[in-house]
Amino acid sequence: MTASRETKTPLTDLLPTELWQQVIGPYLRPQEVGHLSRTCREAVGLFQPQIDIIHAHVQKLLTLVTTGQQDQAETLLLELQKEDPYLLQQVLSYKGKVTDCSGRAFHGITALQYALWAYDRHMWEMLLKYIPSTEAHRQLQELETTGTEHGKHYDFQPLLDAYQAHITHIKNVFKRTGDLRAAKKSWAAVGKQQGQVPACVANQYCRRDKAFIVNGQVCAFNDTELPRTLLVYDIIKGQAIPWFPLPDANATDGLGISFAICKRAESRARIASNVMDPVAQDDLAAMTALRDARQLDLEQLCIKLEYTRPLSKP
Repeated sequence: MTASRETKTPLTDLLPTELWQQVIGPYLRPQEVGHLSRTCREAVGLFQPQIDIIHAHVQKLLTLVTTGQQDQAETLLLELQKEDPYLLQQVLSYKGKVTDCSGRAFHGITALQYALWAYDRHMWEMLLKYIPSTEAHRQLQELETTGTEHGKHYDFQPLLDAYQAHITHIKNVFKRTGDLRAAKKSWAAVGKQQGQVPACVANQYCRRDKAFIVNGQVCAFNDTELPRTLLVYDIIKGQAIPWFPLPDANATDGLGISFAICKRAESRARIASNVMDPVAQDDLAAMTALRDARQLDLEQLCIKLEYTRPLSKP
């Protein structure tokens, strides 16, 4: 006589649906919900409403963070904190998909991780007010260990190299040949790289309260607040125009095509079809100082979170 096979009761049938959704579900981390859904088909429909709620908030938060809308991002977090503190933590630990202002697509990144990737100190300091240090440590460690599709952090070097190439071109070619067309092309290459900066870097150009060069010295990028404007001045049109969105592939005019952005000792960033080497040198010095300041800020954050970064390979 063949023994009958024991019938297993589905995990989700062990407790009432309302208990799973209203009591247990909200206290499961997004990753735990996903794991449960993969091991128990019935759990997919059970927790989908909770996943949808988290996902909607995550996408909104990521959009605000990648576009540098710090005040709006904090308003969202304050609303979640008041409405449901645990949902707030789920949103802050959940990975989403987002495309930043420069068109870079990130698949699986938290709001804090993007701020860290972009060297957006002001944004990460705001986010850390709502994230436990252990969770912040975990997210930082993951970013530093595995990185993203676009590296572990935004790379300033292509922008700095473009500035230096233009300075060299003006000194060695333009001043000898007077070829304005070639000089404009060299300067537009700087604009091409400016189109790839995170919003927080563009904010530093666009802020109206501070010039890059003050009394002959590069400014210190140590402000407690960062004005989140993305407008530059168009002298020809006599009006401010947005840094983003970038021109499309078929455009014949725009950032990186017909102009780049300069600031130097002015409080207002402006577009220019070409600049001479002293202007480019000052803006290069400012961007170098900004990179160094933000890398130091990240090192200090690692110390604060008691995280030791892995040694770079030679």
